Amino acid sequence: MQSRAIADGFPNISKEEIEIVYLGPAVDYRLDEKIAPGLWPARLRELRNEPFHSIEELDHFRANKASNDFIEKASRNVGIFCLTKEPHSLLMWAHYAADHKGMLLAFDQDHTFFKRGTGLHAVEYDEERLSITSNSGMTHFCGVRFENSIPLLLRAFLRKHPVWSNEAEVRMILPLVECDNRPSDNPFVYLFRIPAEALCAVVFGSRISEKDAKFIRLLSLKDHRWKHIKLFNAIFHKRDMALDYIRDN
Repeated sequence: MQSRAIADGFPNISKEEIEIVYLGPAVDYRLDEKIAPGLWPARLRELRNEPFHSIEELDHFRANKASNDFIEKASRNVGIFCLTKEPHSLLMWAHYAADHKGMLLAFDQDHTFFKRGTGLHAVEYDEERLSITSNSGMTHFCGVRFENSIPLLLRAFLRKHPVWSNEAEVRMILPLVECDNRPSDNPFVYLFRIPAEALCAVVFGSRISEKDAKFIRLLSLKDHRWKHIKLFNAIFHKRDMALDYIRDN
Protein backbone atom coordinates (compact mmCIF):
# COMPACT_ATOMS: atom_id res chain seq x y z
CA MET A 1 0.00 0.00 0.00
CA GLN A 2 2.93 2.35 0.68
CA SER A 3 4.12 2.07 -2.93
CA ARG A 4 0.60 2.70 -4.21
CA ALA A 5 0.30 5.80 -2.04
CA ILE A 6 3.61 7.12 -3.40
CA ALA A 7 2.46 6.44 -6.96
CA ASP A 8 -0.76 8.34 -6.23
CA GLY A 9 1.22 11.38 -5.12
CA PHE A 10 1.24 10.88 -1.33
CA PRO A 11 4.94 10.33 -0.45
CA ASN A 12 4.62 11.35 3.21
CA ILE A 13 1.35 9.61 4.09
CA SER A 14 1.25 7.98 7.55
CA LYS A 15 0.35 4.34 8.25
CA GLU A 16 -3.00 5.38 9.73
CA GLU A 17 -3.83 7.52 6.71
CA ILE A 18 -3.00 4.59 4.43
CA GLU A 19 -5.42 2.42 6.40
CA ILE A 20 -8.18 5.00 6.16
CA VAL A 21 -7.68 5.84 2.47
CA TYR A 22 -6.76 2.46 1.01
CA LEU A 23 -7.94 -0.18 3.47
CA GLY A 24 -11.17 1.40 4.65
CA PRO A 25 -14.43 0.19 3.12
CA ALA A 26 -15.44 1.95 -0.07
CA VAL A 27 -19.12 1.60 -0.97
CA ASP A 28 -20.13 2.85 -4.43
CA TYR A 29 -23.83 2.56 -3.69
CA ARG A 30 -25.76 2.04 -0.52
CA LEU A 31 -29.33 2.23 0.68
CA ASP A 32 -29.03 5.00 3.25
CA GLU A 33 -31.48 7.34 4.93
CA LYS A 34 -31.34 9.78 1.99
CA ILE A 35 -31.58 7.40 -0.97
CA ALA A 36 -34.08 4.94 0.49
CA PRO A 37 -35.47 6.19 3.80
CA GLY A 38 -37.96 3.32 3.97
CA LEU A 39 -35.52 0.52 3.15
CA TRP A 40 -32.28 1.03 5.04
CA PRO A 41 -32.00 -0.98 8.29
CA ALA A 42 -32.62 1.79 10.79
CA ARG A 43 -33.27 -0.67 13.61
CA LEU A 44 -30.60 -3.30 14.24
CA ARG A 45 -31.56 -5.53 17.15
CA GLU A 46 -28.00 -6.87 17.59
CA LEU A 47 -26.78 -3.30 18.22
CA ARG A 48 -29.63 -1.59 20.06
CA ASN A 49 -33.41 -1.45 20.11
CA GLU A 50 -33.68 2.27 19.36
CA PRO A 51 -33.59 3.13 15.65
CA PHE A 52 -30.68 5.00 14.10
CA HIS A 53 -31.60 8.25 12.42
CA SER A 54 -28.76 8.27 9.90
CA ILE A 55 -25.98 6.15 8.44
CA GLU A 56 -23.52 8.52 10.08
CA GLU A 57 -25.01 7.77 13.50
CA LEU A 58 -24.91 4.03 12.75
CA ASP A 59 -21.25 4.18 11.68
CA HIS A 60 -20.30 6.20 14.78
CA PHE A 61 -22.09 3.69 17.02
CA ARG A 62 -20.42 0.71 15.32
CA ALA A 63 -16.94 2.23 15.62
CA ASN A 64 -17.41 2.95 19.34
CA LYS A 65 -18.82 -0.53 19.94
CA ALA A 66 -15.88 -2.13 18.13
CA SER A 67 -13.46 -0.16 20.31
CA ASN A 68 -15.22 -1.13 23.54
CA ASP A 69 -15.51 -4.78 22.47
CA PHE A 70 -11.80 -4.91 21.69
CA ILE A 71 -10.83 -3.44 25.08
CA GLU A 72 -13.11 -5.87 26.91
CA LYS A 73 -11.79 -8.88 25.00
CA ALA A 74 -8.16 -7.83 25.48
CA SER A 75 -8.69 -7.32 29.23
CA ARG A 76 -10.04 -10.86 29.56
CA ASN A 77 -7.55 -12.65 27.33
CA VAL A 78 -4.17 -10.92 27.16
CA GLY A 79 -1.31 -10.32 29.59
CA ILE A 80 1.51 -7.86 28.90
CA PHE A 81 5.03 -8.16 30.35
CA CYS A 82 6.63 -4.70 30.19
CA LEU A 83 10.40 -4.16 30.18
CA THR A 84 12.82 -1.41 29.24
CA LYS A 85 15.92 -1.09 27.07
CA GLU A 86 17.14 1.83 29.22
CA PRO A 87 18.61 0.38 32.45
CA HIS A 88 20.22 3.66 33.61
CA SER A 89 17.09 5.84 33.43
CA LEU A 90 16.67 7.94 36.58
CA LEU A 91 12.95 8.31 35.85
CA MET A 92 12.49 4.55 35.64
CA TRP A 93 14.30 4.08 38.97
CA ALA A 94 12.10 6.73 40.59
CA HIS A 95 8.79 5.49 39.17
CA TYR A 96 9.18 1.72 39.13
CA ALA A 97 11.80 0.91 41.77
CA ALA A 98 10.33 2.66 44.82
CA ASP A 99 12.45 5.79 44.34
CA HIS A 100 15.73 3.83 44.21
CA LYS A 101 14.78 1.63 47.20
CA GLY A 102 14.05 -1.34 44.93
CA MET A 103 16.16 -3.22 42.42
CA LEU A 104 16.61 -3.73 38.70
CA LEU A 105 16.38 -7.17 37.12
CA ALA A 106 18.37 -7.75 33.94
CA PHE A 107 17.18 -10.50 31.60
CA ASP A 108 18.79 -12.34 28.71
CA GLN A 109 16.60 -11.33 25.77
CA ASP A 110 17.90 -14.30 23.75
CA HIS A 111 16.58 -16.85 26.24
CA THR A 112 13.89 -19.16 24.88
CA PHE A 113 11.37 -17.75 27.36
CA PHE A 114 11.31 -14.50 25.40
CA LYS A 115 10.62 -16.41 22.17
CA ARG A 116 7.21 -17.49 23.43
CA GLY A 117 4.20 -16.27 21.53
CA THR A 118 5.28 -13.54 19.14
CA GLY A 119 8.34 -12.67 21.23
CA LEU A 120 9.47 -9.20 22.30
CA HIS A 121 8.22 -6.06 20.56
CA ALA A 122 9.36 -2.46 20.86
CA VAL A 123 6.66 0.05 21.76
CA GLU A 124 6.12 2.79 19.19
CA TYR A 125 5.56 6.33 20.44
CA ASP A 126 3.12 8.36 18.37
CA GLU A 127 0.58 11.10 19.08
CA GLU A 128 -1.97 9.59 16.67
CA ARG A 129 -4.44 7.00 17.87
CA LEU A 130 -4.81 3.76 15.95
CA SER A 131 -7.56 4.08 13.36
CA ILE A 132 -11.07 2.65 13.74
CA THR A 133 -13.30 3.38 10.75
CA SER A 134 -16.86 2.47 9.90
CA ASN A 135 -18.68 3.02 6.64
CA SER A 136 -22.20 1.78 6.06
CA GLY A 137 -21.84 -0.91 8.68
CA MET A 138 -18.37 -2.10 7.60
CA THR A 139 -15.87 -1.50 10.41
CA HIS A 140 -12.08 -1.68 10.17
CA PHE A 141 -9.44 -1.48 12.91
CA CYS A 142 -5.90 -0.82 11.68
CA GLY A 143 -7.14 -1.86 8.24
CA VAL A 144 -8.46 -5.24 9.48
CA ARG A 145 -12.16 -5.98 8.92
CA PHE A 146 -14.28 -6.56 12.02
CA GLU A 147 -16.70 -9.35 11.28
CA ASN A 148 -18.26 -11.79 13.74
CA SER A 149 -15.31 -11.66 16.15
CA ILE A 150 -12.96 -8.91 17.25
CA PRO A 151 -9.33 -9.80 16.38
CA LEU A 152 -6.69 -9.17 19.04
CA LEU A 153 -4.32 -7.17 16.83
CA LEU A 154 -0.72 -6.98 18.02
CA ARG A 155 -0.33 -3.34 16.96
CA ALA A 156 -3.05 -2.28 19.38
CA PHE A 157 -0.79 -3.18 22.32
CA LEU A 158 2.32 -1.41 21.06
CA ARG A 159 1.51 2.29 20.83
CA LYS A 160 1.92 4.97 23.50
CA HIS A 161 2.05 8.75 23.53
CA PRO A 162 5.56 10.23 23.03
CA VAL A 163 5.45 11.62 26.58
CA TRP A 164 6.36 8.06 27.67
CA SER A 165 9.20 7.63 25.18
CA ASN A 166 11.83 7.93 27.95
CA GLU A 167 10.80 4.40 29.02
CA ALA A 168 12.20 2.82 25.82
CA GLU A 169 9.70 0.05 26.47
CA VAL A 170 9.55 -3.43 25.01
CA ARG A 171 6.60 -5.72 25.57
CA MET A 172 5.91 -9.42 25.59
CA ILE A 173 2.27 -10.28 24.93
CA LEU A 174 0.89 -13.67 25.95
CA PRO A 175 -2.57 -15.25 26.24
CA LEU A 176 -3.67 -15.46 29.87
CA VAL A 177 -4.73 -19.07 29.37
CA GLU A 178 -1.01 -19.97 29.10
CA CYS A 179 -0.25 -18.76 32.64
CA ASP A 180 1.51 -21.14 35.03
CA ASN A 181 -0.49 -20.32 38.15
CA ARG A 182 -3.58 -18.49 39.39
CA PRO A 183 -3.88 -17.83 43.14
CA SER A 184 -7.04 -19.35 44.54
CA ASP A 185 -7.72 -16.24 46.63
CA ASN A 186 -7.51 -13.82 43.67
CA PRO A 187 -9.05 -14.92 40.35
CA PHE A 188 -7.83 -11.74 38.63
CA VAL A 189 -4.11 -12.59 39.03
CA TYR A 190 -2.33 -14.61 36.34
CA LEU A 191 1.27 -15.65 37.05
CA PHE A 192 3.90 -16.67 34.50
CA ARG A 193 7.04 -18.47 35.66
CA ILE A 194 10.26 -16.98 34.30
CA PRO A 195 13.11 -19.54 34.21
CA ALA A 196 16.02 -18.74 36.50
CA GLU A 197 18.39 -18.98 33.52
CA ALA A 198 16.63 -16.02 31.88
CA LEU A 199 17.76 -13.72 34.71
CA CYS A 200 21.38 -12.64 34.37
CA ALA A 201 21.89 -9.74 36.82
CA VAL A 202 20.39 -7.80 39.72
CA VAL A 203 21.21 -4.15 40.40
CA PHE A 204 20.54 -2.89 43.93
CA GLY A 205 19.01 0.58 44.06
CA SER A 206 21.14 3.30 45.62
CA ARG A 207 18.71 3.54 48.55
CA ILE A 208 17.91 -0.16 49.00
CA SER A 209 17.72 -1.40 52.59
CA GLU A 210 20.56 -3.56 53.80
CA LYS A 211 17.99 -6.19 54.80
CA ASP A 212 16.68 -6.53 51.21
CA ALA A 213 20.18 -6.55 49.70
CA LYS A 214 21.35 -9.19 52.18
CA PHE A 215 18.39 -11.41 51.33
CA ILE A 216 19.28 -11.35 47.60
CA ARG A 217 22.97 -11.98 48.36
CA LEU A 218 22.12 -15.05 50.45
CA LEU A 219 19.84 -16.39 47.69
CA SER A 220 22.60 -16.08 45.11
CA LEU A 221 25.03 -17.92 47.41
CA LYS A 222 22.86 -20.71 48.77
CA ASP A 223 20.42 -21.52 45.98
CA HIS A 224 22.09 -23.16 42.97
CA ARG A 225 19.46 -21.73 40.63
CA TRP A 226 20.72 -18.18 41.22
CA LYS A 227 24.50 -18.70 41.46
CA HIS A 228 25.04 -17.50 37.90
CA ILE A 229 23.46 -14.10 38.61
CA LYS A 230 25.78 -11.09 38.80
CA LEU A 231 25.07 -8.52 41.51
CA PHE A 232 25.65 -4.78 41.14
CA ASN A 233 25.15 -1.66 43.22
CA ALA A 234 23.74 1.53 41.69
CA ILE A 235 25.53 4.65 42.90
CA PHE A 236 25.09 8.27 41.91
CA HIS A 237 27.84 9.65 39.71
CA LYS A 238 30.07 12.13 41.55
CA ARG A 239 29.83 14.78 38.84
CA ASP A 240 26.94 14.03 36.48
CA MET A 241 23.28 13.44 37.26
CA ALA A 242 23.59 9.78 36.34
CA LEU A 243 24.05 6.32 37.82
CA ASP A 244 27.06 4.06 37.83
CA TYR A 245 26.77 0.30 38.35
CA ILE A 246 29.61 -1.36 40.30
CA ARG A 247 29.98 -5.05 41.16
CA ASP A 248 28.69 -6.03 44.59
CA ASN A 249 31.34 -7.52 46.87
